Amino acid sequence: SVIVPVYNVEKFLPRCLDSLLAQTFSDFELLLIDDGSKDRSGDICDKYALKDNRIRVFHKENGGVASARQLGVDEARGEYSIHADADDWIESNMLYDMMNAISNADILVSDYYINTKHGQTYVSQKDCTTSEELFEEIVKGKVFGSLWHKLIRHNLYENIEFNTDLTFCEDQLLLFKILTSYKCKVINLHKAYYHYVCNDSSITQRTDREYFDNKIKYEDYALQVLSPMCFRHIRDIFVLDRLRSYSVPIQRKIYTNSEFKVILGRLPNAYTKRYGVYFLFV
Repeated sequence: SVIVPVYNVEKFLPRCLDSLLAQTFSDFELLLIDDGSKDRSGDICDKYALKDNRIRVFHKENGGVASARQLGVDEARGEYSIHADADDWIESNMLYDMMNAISNADILVSDYYINTKHGQTYVSQKDCTTSEELFEEIVKGKVFGSLWHKLIRHNLYENIEFNTDLTFCEDQLLLFKILTSYKCKVINLHKAYYHYVCNDSSITQRTDREYFDNKIKYEDYALQVLSPMCFRHIRDIFVLDRLRSYSVPIQRKIYTNSEFKVILGRLPNAYTKRYGVYFLFV
Protein backbone atom coordinates (compact mmCIF):
# COMPACT_ATOMS: atom_id res chain seq x y z
CA SER A 1 0.00 0.00 0.00
CA VAL A 2 1.28 3.43 -0.98
CA ILE A 3 -0.39 6.22 1.02
CA VAL A 4 -0.40 9.77 -0.37
CA PRO A 5 -1.99 12.66 1.57
CA VAL A 6 -3.14 15.35 -0.88
CA TYR A 7 -3.86 19.00 -0.18
CA ASN A 8 -3.71 21.86 -2.72
CA VAL A 9 -0.87 20.37 -4.77
CA GLU A 10 -2.32 20.51 -8.29
CA LYS A 11 0.99 21.83 -9.64
CA PHE A 12 3.02 18.83 -8.41
CA LEU A 13 0.51 15.97 -8.06
CA PRO A 14 0.66 14.60 -11.63
CA ARG A 15 4.46 14.23 -11.39
CA CYS A 16 4.11 12.27 -8.15
CA LEU A 17 1.33 10.02 -9.46
CA ASP A 18 3.07 9.37 -12.77
CA SER A 19 6.21 8.27 -10.92
CA LEU A 20 4.18 5.88 -8.75
CA LEU A 21 2.27 4.38 -11.66
CA ALA A 22 5.56 3.87 -13.52
CA GLN A 23 6.79 1.41 -10.87
CA THR A 24 8.29 -1.80 -12.24
CA PHE A 25 6.66 -3.59 -9.28
CA SER A 26 2.96 -3.70 -10.11
CA ASP A 27 1.32 -5.50 -7.17
CA PHE A 28 0.42 -2.49 -5.05
CA GLU A 29 -2.50 -0.24 -4.25
CA LEU A 30 -2.31 3.55 -4.27
CA LEU A 31 -4.42 5.36 -1.69
CA LEU A 32 -4.95 9.07 -2.43
CA ILE A 33 -6.35 10.96 0.56
CA ASP A 34 -7.75 14.31 -0.59
CA ASP A 35 -7.78 16.38 2.60
CA GLY A 36 -10.39 18.93 1.49
CA SER A 37 -8.28 20.50 -1.27
CA LYS A 38 -9.53 23.84 -2.57
CA ASP A 39 -7.75 23.61 -5.91
CA ARG A 40 -7.99 20.92 -8.64
CA SER A 41 -6.13 18.28 -6.62
CA GLY A 42 -9.25 16.25 -5.85
CA ASP A 43 -10.30 16.22 -9.52
CA ILE A 44 -6.81 15.10 -10.54
CA CYS A 45 -7.03 12.20 -8.07
CA ASP A 46 -10.37 11.12 -9.53
CA LYS A 47 -9.11 11.30 -13.13
CA TYR A 48 -6.11 9.13 -12.33
CA ALA A 49 -8.36 6.61 -10.53
CA LEU A 50 -10.39 6.22 -13.72
CA LYS A 51 -7.20 5.24 -15.57
CA ASP A 52 -5.86 2.69 -13.07
CA ASN A 53 -7.89 0.36 -10.85
CA ARG A 54 -5.05 0.16 -8.29
CA ILE A 55 -5.93 3.68 -7.19
CA ARG A 56 -8.46 4.33 -4.45
CA VAL A 57 -9.43 7.93 -3.72
CA PHE A 58 -10.84 9.22 -0.44
CA HIS A 59 -12.23 12.75 -0.17
CA LYS A 60 -12.51 14.15 3.35
CA GLU A 61 -13.00 17.46 5.09
CA ASN A 62 -9.77 19.28 5.78
CA GLY A 63 -8.28 17.94 9.00
CA GLY A 64 -4.56 18.20 8.43
CA VAL A 65 -1.89 15.88 7.10
CA ALA A 66 -1.90 13.61 10.17
CA SER A 67 -5.61 12.86 9.80
CA ALA A 68 -5.09 12.18 6.09
CA ARG A 69 -2.26 9.74 6.84
CA GLN A 70 -4.39 8.05 9.49
CA LEU A 71 -7.25 7.49 7.04
CA GLY A 72 -4.78 5.99 4.60
CA VAL A 73 -3.38 3.66 7.26
CA ASP A 74 -6.90 2.60 8.27
CA GLU A 75 -7.89 1.80 4.69
CA ALA A 76 -4.66 0.14 3.56
CA ARG A 77 -4.87 -3.55 2.65
CA GLY A 78 -1.24 -4.34 1.86
CA GLU A 79 1.13 -6.47 3.92
CA TYR A 80 3.61 -3.59 3.74
CA SER A 81 3.02 0.12 3.38
CA ILE A 82 4.95 3.26 2.56
CA HIS A 83 3.96 6.92 2.46
CA ALA A 84 4.70 9.49 -0.24
CA ASP A 85 4.14 13.24 -0.22
CA ALA A 86 2.23 14.63 -3.18
CA ASP A 87 4.85 17.25 -4.08
CA ASP A 88 7.68 14.66 -4.26
CA TRP A 89 8.45 11.90 -6.77
CA ILE A 90 10.18 8.50 -6.81
CA GLU A 91 12.36 6.36 -9.06
CA SER A 92 10.55 3.64 -11.00
CA ASN A 93 12.39 0.74 -9.33
CA MET A 94 11.77 1.77 -5.69
CA LEU A 95 9.00 -0.68 -4.80
CA TYR A 96 10.58 -3.54 -6.76
CA ASP A 97 13.94 -3.17 -5.01
CA MET A 98 12.41 -2.64 -1.57
CA MET A 99 10.11 -5.64 -1.78
CA ASN A 100 12.96 -7.85 -2.99
CA ALA A 101 15.26 -6.65 -0.20
CA ILE A 102 13.00 -6.62 2.86
CA SER A 103 12.87 -10.45 3.26
CA ASN A 104 11.74 -11.18 6.85
CA ALA A 105 12.50 -7.70 8.21
CA ASP A 106 9.81 -5.44 9.64
CA ILE A 107 11.21 -2.11 8.50
CA LEU A 108 13.43 -1.26 5.54
CA VAL A 109 15.17 2.12 5.44
CA SER A 110 16.58 3.41 2.15
CA ASP A 111 18.73 6.40 1.28
CA TYR A 112 17.06 9.33 -0.52
CA TYR A 113 17.60 12.51 -2.53
CA ILE A 114 16.97 16.10 -1.51
CA ASN A 115 15.94 18.23 -4.48
CA THR A 116 16.11 22.02 -4.33
CA LYS A 117 16.24 24.75 -6.96
CA HIS A 118 20.01 24.55 -6.63
CA GLY A 119 20.29 20.85 -7.48
CA GLN A 120 20.10 17.34 -6.06
CA THR A 121 21.85 15.84 -3.01
CA TYR A 122 22.21 12.16 -2.15
CA VAL A 123 21.56 11.47 1.56
CA SER A 124 22.88 8.24 3.08
CA GLN A 125 21.29 6.78 6.20
CA LYS A 126 23.02 5.17 9.19
CA ASP A 127 22.77 1.37 9.35
CA CYS A 128 20.38 0.03 12.00
CA THR A 129 19.24 -3.48 12.89
CA THR A 130 16.81 -3.00 15.81
CA SER A 131 14.00 -0.73 16.93
CA GLU A 132 16.15 0.91 19.58
CA GLU A 133 19.04 1.54 17.19
CA LEU A 134 16.73 3.13 14.63
CA PHE A 135 15.02 5.23 17.32
CA GLU A 136 18.34 6.51 18.62
CA GLU A 137 19.77 7.29 15.18
CA ILE A 138 16.64 9.25 14.24
CA VAL A 139 16.97 11.35 17.39
CA LYS A 140 20.67 11.87 16.65
CA GLY A 141 19.80 13.02 13.13
CA LYS A 142 21.66 10.15 11.45
CA VAL A 143 18.40 8.75 10.00
CA PHE A 144 15.60 10.99 8.76
CA GLY A 145 12.35 10.54 10.67
CA SER A 146 10.02 10.50 7.68
CA LEU A 147 7.85 7.57 6.57
CA TRP A 148 8.45 8.06 2.84
CA HIS A 149 11.76 6.20 2.60
CA LYS A 150 10.75 3.38 4.93
CA LEU A 151 8.86 0.26 3.92
CA ILE A 152 7.00 -0.94 7.02
CA ARG A 153 5.18 -4.18 7.79
CA HIS A 154 1.67 -2.77 8.02
CA ASN A 155 0.50 -4.67 11.09
CA LEU A 156 2.93 -2.53 13.14
CA TYR A 157 0.33 0.24 12.86
CA GLU A 158 -2.20 -1.77 14.88
CA ASN A 159 -3.35 0.11 17.99
CA ILE A 160 -1.06 3.04 17.09
CA GLU A 161 -2.42 6.28 15.69
CA PHE A 162 -1.20 9.64 14.41
CA ASN A 163 -1.67 12.68 16.63
CA THR A 164 -4.07 14.51 14.36
CA ASP A 165 -3.52 17.89 15.98
CA LEU A 166 0.09 17.96 14.76
CA THR A 167 1.24 19.63 11.55
CA PHE A 168 4.94 19.09 12.26
CA CYS A 169 6.78 15.76 12.60
CA GLU A 170 3.52 13.82 12.79
CA ASP A 171 5.17 10.99 10.85
CA GLN A 172 8.26 10.95 13.06
CA LEU A 173 6.16 10.80 16.22
CA LEU A 174 4.16 7.90 14.80
CA LEU A 175 7.41 6.13 14.03
CA PHE A 176 8.58 6.72 17.62
CA LYS A 177 5.42 4.99 18.84
CA ILE A 178 6.05 1.97 16.62
CA LEU A 179 9.70 1.70 17.65
CA THR A 180 8.88 1.86 21.36
CA SER A 181 6.01 -0.64 21.05
CA TYR A 182 7.59 -3.40 18.97
CA LYS A 183 10.91 -5.25 18.75
CA CYS A 184 11.46 -4.75 15.05
CA LYS A 185 14.03 -6.24 12.70
CA VAL A 186 15.41 -3.33 10.68
CA ILE A 187 17.50 -3.41 7.51
CA ASN A 188 19.04 -0.73 5.30
CA LEU A 189 19.05 -0.49 1.53
CA HIS A 190 21.81 1.90 0.49
CA LYS A 191 20.20 3.12 -2.68
CA ALA A 192 18.24 6.35 -3.16
CA TYR A 193 14.84 6.32 -4.83
CA TYR A 194 12.77 9.01 -3.18
CA HIS A 195 13.13 12.63 -4.31
CA TYR A 196 12.29 14.88 -1.37
CA VAL A 197 11.52 18.27 -2.90
CA CYS A 198 12.19 21.29 -0.68
CA ASN A 199 9.78 24.01 -1.76
CA ASP A 200 9.94 27.55 -0.40
CA SER A 201 6.31 27.16 0.73
CA SER A 202 6.94 23.96 2.71
CA ILE A 203 6.03 24.04 6.40
CA THR A 204 9.57 22.89 7.23
CA GLN A 205 10.89 26.12 5.68
CA ARG A 206 8.80 28.36 7.92
CA THR A 207 10.08 30.35 10.89
CA ASP A 208 6.86 31.94 12.21
CA ARG A 209 5.33 31.50 15.64
CA GLU A 210 2.71 28.98 14.51
CA TYR A 211 5.49 26.75 13.19
CA PHE A 212 7.43 26.85 16.47
CA ASP A 213 4.24 26.34 18.49
CA ASN A 214 3.73 23.12 16.54
CA LYS A 215 7.34 22.06 17.18
CA ILE A 216 6.78 22.52 20.91
CA LYS A 217 3.57 20.46 20.75
CA TYR A 218 5.49 17.71 18.96
CA GLU A 219 8.19 17.83 21.65
CA ASP A 220 5.60 17.37 24.40
CA TYR A 221 4.18 14.28 22.70
CA ALA A 222 7.66 12.88 22.04
CA LEU A 223 8.65 13.33 25.68
CA GLN A 224 5.59 11.29 26.68
CA VAL A 225 6.75 8.47 24.40
CA LEU A 226 10.24 8.74 25.91
CA SER A 227 9.05 8.75 29.53
CA PRO A 228 9.77 5.07 30.36
CA MET A 229 13.06 4.57 32.18
CA CYS A 230 14.39 2.27 29.44
CA PHE A 231 14.40 5.19 26.97
CA ARG A 232 16.01 7.79 29.24
CA HIS A 233 19.34 7.76 27.37
CA ILE A 234 17.48 8.54 24.14
CA ARG A 235 15.51 11.23 25.94
CA ASP A 236 18.80 12.85 26.98
CA ILE A 237 19.83 13.09 23.33
CA PHE A 238 16.38 14.32 22.30
CA VAL A 239 16.23 17.11 24.89
CA LEU A 240 19.72 18.35 24.07
CA ASP A 241 18.79 18.49 20.39
CA ARG A 242 15.62 20.41 21.22
CA LEU A 243 17.56 22.89 23.34
CA ARG A 244 19.91 23.56 20.45
CA SER A 245 16.95 24.12 18.13
CA TYR A 246 15.72 27.02 20.26
CA SER A 247 18.50 29.28 18.95
CA VAL A 248 16.44 30.30 15.89
CA PRO A 249 13.28 31.45 17.73
CA ILE A 250 15.53 33.21 20.26
CA GLN A 251 17.41 35.09 17.55
CA ARG A 252 14.17 35.97 15.75
CA LYS A 253 12.48 36.98 19.03
CA ILE A 254 9.55 34.67 18.31
CA TYR A 255 8.85 34.43 22.06
CA THR A 256 9.44 36.80 24.94
CA ASN A 257 11.96 35.90 27.64
CA SER A 258 9.16 35.02 30.06
CA GLU A 259 7.55 32.77 27.45
CA PHE A 260 10.87 31.03 26.85
CA LYS A 261 11.29 30.36 30.55
CA VAL A 262 7.90 28.61 30.47
CA ILE A 263 9.00 26.62 27.40
CA LEU A 264 12.19 25.56 29.15
CA GLY A 265 10.23 24.75 32.30
CA ARG A 266 8.51 21.93 30.41
CA LEU A 267 11.83 20.11 30.22
CA PRO A 268 13.42 18.22 33.10
CA ASN A 269 15.40 20.75 35.17
CA ALA A 270 18.49 18.58 35.04
CA TYR A 271 18.81 19.18 31.30
CA THR A 272 18.32 22.93 31.27
CA LYS A 273 20.76 23.39 34.15
CA ARG A 274 23.28 20.87 32.85
CA TYR A 275 23.59 22.58 29.48
CA GLY A 276 23.50 26.13 30.78
CA VAL A 277 20.49 27.29 28.82
CA TYR A 278 19.41 29.97 31.28
CA PHE A 279 22.29 32.21 30.22
CA LEU A 280 20.18 33.05 27.17
CA PHE A 281 17.90 35.14 29.33
CA VAL A 282 20.50 37.06 31.32
